[in-house]
Order: sequence, then C-alpha cells, then structure tokens
Amino acid sequence: MRPKVDTVSGMQLDSDGGIVAGSRAITRTPTGRETALVALGQGALMVLGGVLALLVAQIFGKNAKTDAFFAAYGVYAVGLTFGQTFRLTAVSRLVHGEGPATVTRLLVTVSIMVLAVAIPMVVLADPLGHLLVTADPGGIAPTVLRILWIALLGQLLAAMLATVLAVRGAFTIIGVGTFLSGLLSIGTFLAVESSVGVEGAAIGLAASAAWMAVLFAIAQLRTGWRPSLSRHVSLRDVGAEAGHLTLASATFIGTSLAYVICVAVAARLGKGEATLFAYAYALAAILVGVTANVTAMVRSPALVASRDRARDTATAGLWSFRFTLVLAGPVLAMAMLVGRPVVSVALGSGFSHKDVSTILVTLLCLVGWILASAGGIFAVVELLARGELRALASLAAGLVTVLAGLAIAGGAIAGIEGVAAALSVAMIGATLLQLRWAFGAEWRGDAVAMVRATAREVIVLAIAFAPSAAALLTLGETAATSVAAALTAAVLVPAVYRVAWPREYQAMLALMRRSRPVALPASASASDDTDGYPPLEPLSHDTDSSAA
Repeated sequence: MRPKVDTVSGMQLDSDGGIVAGSRAITRTPTGRETALVALGQGALMVLGGVLALLVAQIFGKNAKTDAFFAAYGVYAVGLTFGQTFRLTAVSRLVHGEGPATVTRLLVTVSIMVLAVAIPMVVLADPLGHLLVTADPGGIAPTVLRILWIALLGQLLAAMLATVLAVRGAFTIIGVGTFLSGLLSIGTFLAVESSVGVEGAAIGLAASAAWMAVLFAIAQLRTGWRPSLSRHVSLRDVGAEAGHLTLASATFIGTSLAYVICVAVAARLGKGEATLFAYAYALAAILVGVTANVTAMVRSPALVASRDRARDTATAGLWSFRFTLVLAGPVLAMAMLVGRPVVSVALGSGFSHKDVSTILVTLLCLVGWILASAGGIFAVVELLARGELRALASLAAGLVTVLAGLAIAGGAIAGIEGVAAALSVAMIGATLLQLRWAFGAEWRGDAVAMVRATAREVIVLAIAFAPSAAALLTLGETAATSVAAALTAAVLVPAVYRVAWPREYQAMLALMRRSRPVALPASASASDDTDGYPPLEPLSHDTDSSAA
C-alpha cells in the first residue's frame, strides 16, 4: 500500500495522519515562465502602487495632508516587512517542518502578531500620528494608521499563505493574484476618494490586501489542507514561533524603520518635503522589488534545501545583482535623461519643476541603497537559514542608530537629497557586513565582483545614453528633442547590452521563452571571463532542482 502524501508539503503521512520519520517537503526550482510570472505580478503590484501614489499626487497635490498620509504609510511599511521576511524565514520551517501542523501554527502566529501591532496602529494611533508629523490638519495620520492596520492583517496573512504556496510550486496563483490585487486597490481608491479624501488610498490598500488573503486561502484549502487548532497549535508553540519570526524580521524592520526616520527628518525640512522623498523612495523600491526581491522569493525554497547551500546562495546572489543592474540601470538612466517632463505630467500641477528635479536627484542619491539592497538580499537568506537571527537583529539596530545621525546631518547639509545619500551610505555598510557574515572568506571576492559589475554597467550606460544626452545639451530640452532622445536611447540600449552583457541578455530572453528552470552552475571562479560570475544557462529537465 502506497503511503499517503500531504498535498501541502509533499511529505509522507502514516495511517494516523502523522509525519513519517525522515520525510521532507518537496521543493523545486521555478521555471523561467513561472519566475517571470511572479516577477510580473510583483512588478505590476508595485507599479500599480506607484500609480496609486501618482493619483494621490494628481488629486491632492503636495501638502501637509499628503505628508501625514506618507508618514503613516511608513509605519505600515514597517509592519509590512514581516511579509517579506515570511517569504524567506518561513521557507526553512516549511521545508523541514511537520507538514499541516507547521502551516497551521504559522498562520495562527501571524494572526496574533498582527493583533499585537494593533496597539500602536489602532489604540495609540493619535499620539503616534502627532509624533510622526508636526502639522496634521484633520487628523489624517491617525485615521490612515487605523485603516492600514486592516490592510496589514490581510497582507501578512497573504504573505504567509503565498510562502506555503511557493514551497509547493504554486507560482501561477501567486503571480495572478498579486497582479489583480493592484488593480483592485486603484479601483477602490477611485470609487471612494471623492467622499473620504486622501484616506481613500488606505481603503484601497485594505481592499486589495483582503482580496489576496482570501484568494490564497482558497488556493490553500483546495490542496486539501484544513486547520486543526486543538491538534496542531499550543500557546507555547505560537509564542516560540512569534519570537522567531519577529527576531528573523529584524533586518527588514530595520530597513523600514530607516525609511520612517528619513521621512520624519524630511517632514521637518519643510512642508511637502516628506512627500517628495516618499515618491523618490517609491521609485527606488519598485526597482528593487521587481528584481532582487522577486528572485529571492522564488529561489529561496530550492536554495534552503540545496546540498551546498552557502555557495549556491552566494552564486544566486551574484546573478540577482547583475539582473538588477541590467534591468534597473536603463530605467534610472532614462529617468535622468527625459524624466522631468514625464514626471511633471504624472504628478500634476501641484508639483513645480523644482519639485520634479528634487525627486529625480533624490532618486539618484538612492542608487547606493538600490545596489546595497540587491547585493545583500541573498546574504540575508543564508544567515536566516543558518539561524543567525541575533546577529541580523544587532545589525538592524546598528543601521537605524547610525542612520539617525547621518540623516539629520545630511538633511541639514543638502535637504532631502542629503537624507537619501545618508540612507545609501548606511545601507552599503550594512550590506558589506551581511556578505562577510554570510559567506566567510569568499565575501571579498563576491563584493569585488559586484563592484566590477557596477563599473561595467556605468560604462555601458554611458555608451548607450551618450548620444541622447549630447543631443539634449546641444538642442535644448523641448518636447521634440526629448522624444527623439528617448527613442534613440531605446534603440541603442538592447544593442549595447547584447554586446556588453551577452549572458545576461540571453538569460532574460530564455526566462521569457522557456518553461524549464533557469539556474546557475556553482563552479565559477573569479578568474574566468565572467568577472567572477558563473554563466547563466537553463537547466536540463533531468537536473536535480535542489542544486539550483
């Protein structure tokens, strides 16, 4: 008689529904199309979130009310980091855990953690709102905090359910559900903003979060899983799990607290400055979210189960860093080239040309933060898999402490551009420590390889965008010259990248064309012709996915 198999984890069950000793969860490497679909869903969610922010700008402009909204959103973003952590820390629990019992315990733990977050976001919303912003007409910040707590409940439950589905290989539902949630947030905002004001954006986020949580819960139930509180959950287990997830989330909480600090400093530099910083940061976050964060989410299950986890994780990190460079570089360059008229139209008449220039310069000052975030994400995956939670927590505390002083000094010297530069410097320092702790003696080679790749990208961008920049400087920045410059750059970028980044260019094409998993062989050395990176090649069908 064949043993029963748990449809959630893939582990063998005995006749009483218990886990067969030695049974492990089934993980696999996502196919290229699945990776692209998850990236598309995540990217669409972030882009649509950007559209929501642009609608706020178009309708409400730049004022004390928008400052209050974005300050409250920063607190929500801190809680939202738990969702990002779940996609990394909970993977090890699900891969090596006890099937349905682990899923039930994790979901109950998430619910209790969100109830705890209700203390600052709901009960203490009024004093917290006054702490965030000095001017808040109409009490926008406390109201938004309370609405966003509902959104946080849905987001964190959806994030944990998505992690379970990712371990099972259900990447399609994750990508589609995430994409549709972005559309729902915009539709809800447009339906209610005329009657409730800027708080409508928070209502839209709450509606989209509830949609994702319900959709992923239905997908989970369709696998045959059912919660069983009396059998699988004890107060001690939930408490231990909550402590583990909170401590494991310290890195991402630190990053989000860094953003809150920057917004708070910006809010004290003048009315509307926090709004400008928030838009620049949102653009930077989108670039990281659709590249390195997506790669970490879809590859971490296979990496955690890998036989040579540390080396495979480092290899995946180097590939992900290049992937971020190749995709984000042209977007940033295009924004600097012709971004002013585009951003001016997108934001509306409430923003002056000076405001738009400030946003773009601030975005440029956040490049260090983008690169550091992309370079360190897989080091965090390795440290989490090793259980180095206290080290990550201490590093997060150090990041917040150092940044507070740097942000205040940077703001005093150069305004919000100085605040952004301070964030970049602090994040680069934290990433270097993460690489050193995660990969030991090999971290220097990895760091040097990232620097060399960044230098190559700068040269490639200079070649691809030089003709367009020269034309704008010579002919002036008119509508016709801006369009011509953008089209010229759009034609040159693929041609130049095909020559300068041949393996990456082909890998991205393969990612969209093929249904086979795309992986990296871990046998490269710093002396080969790939600047210390292994070439990118699709796996054959018979390749062991655990080595991905």
